[in-house]
Amino acid sequence: MSKALLAEAKWYPYWDREDGACPACVQQNLLQTLLAKGDAALHEAIQTAWPLDAEAAFGVLPTRLRLHADPRFSGKGITIALVDAGFYPHPDLVQPRNRIRVWADATHDPVSVFHFEPEEAPHWPDWDGARDWQWHGTMTSTVAAGNGLLSHGLYSDRHP
Repeated sequence: MSKALLAEAKWYPYWDREDGACPACVQQNLLQTLLAKGDAALHEAIQTAWPLDAEAAFGVLPTRLRLHADPRFSGKGITIALVDAGFYPHPDLVQPRNRIRVWADATHDPVSVFHFEPEEAPHWPDWDGARDWQWHGTMTSTVAAGNGLLSHGLYSDRHP
């Protein structure tokens, strides 16, 4: 198992090394097998496993599957900025490492800005996961950058 895949395995909190191949390793090997057969085979296999008919297209499918995202392009190493009404530090964004670097409130003057390190637990004024006005920002931020911790990797922004 490569160091990169072993690091990826840490995203699966219920897997132990003694269990055998980690989910990230299995996914990576499947991806490599499909890619060796070509792009058409990759997309055909995804469509066979997760057929995207009209009913399923609006079901609870991971965004990357619904959009037939090419797993070779994961966004790893990319920084994004989201402008939205509000969000809170969802576990998919802050565990096992915090991935929120900056939070800013531009609704008043002067603008409030908070910077966070990967080891920090981010906190800013007036955030609360139960507030209804924060649902949209939380949804967009976890779709764009969530690691899928709470769904055991199913609803994540990236492929292994």
